[in-house]
Amino acid sequence: MTAGMNDEQSKAYWQSTSPIAILDWEARGYYNNISGNAMDIAEAYVHIRNTGSYPIRITKMLAGDQWIDSTAHDELNANVNLSDEYYFSPGEDVYIGNGMPYRLPGIPSKSGWAFRSKGSCNQTYVYLCAASSMCIYPIQKNGYGLVRVENFGFEYVEYVEGKNITKKFIGKSPIIMKCVLHPISG
Repeated sequence: MTAGMNDEQSKAYWQSTSPIAILDWEARGYYNNISGNAMDIAEAYVHIRNTGSYPIRITKMLAGDQWIDSTAHDELNANVNLSDEYYFSPGEDVYIGNGMPYRLPGIPSKSGWAFRSKGSCNQTYVYLCAASSMCIYPIQKNGYGLVRVENFGFEYVEYVEGKNITKKFIGKSPIIMKCVLHPISG
C-alpha cells in the first residue's frame, strides 16, 4: 500500500482513521542563511480529531522505535508532557505543533515539535528522529520536498466506563507531508 504513495493519498488515508484521524498537517523546513544548505529539522503541526466513541488522552507520538512524550510550550518556555495538554472527547479536535517562532492563522496551539532524519539523533524531548526523507532547499522543481515517516502513530489512554485503557495506534500508511519554507529561513 505504501511503496508508490504520494502526499495526497497519505493525507486521505490519515483523514479516515479511527480513533484518531489527522485532518491536516504541515512541515516547515529550515535552511542555514549562511551556507544555504538545508538543516535536518522540519517543524510539524498536526490537526487531529477523536473519531472514536470515548474520550482519549495522547501520551506519545510514535514512529518506528522512536517516540516523543512532550512538546515545547511557547508560553511556559519549557517542555510539557503531551498527556497534560491533549485530552479530548469524541468529535473534538486538537492541534499539536505550530509552535513558535511561526503561527498559522486560526490554529489554537501553543506547542512545538519537529521531525528529524532517521538515525540523526537519539531519543529527545521534542524531536521525532524517524523521517526517511526531509525538506530540501533551495527550491526544487516540485517545491521544498516531502517529510516521509513510516510507522507513525500515537500511544493514548482511552477512558471507557470508568476504566483507563492504554492503547497504541500505528497507521498502515506513512505520513507524507509537503514542506513549506520556514519564514525565519529566508
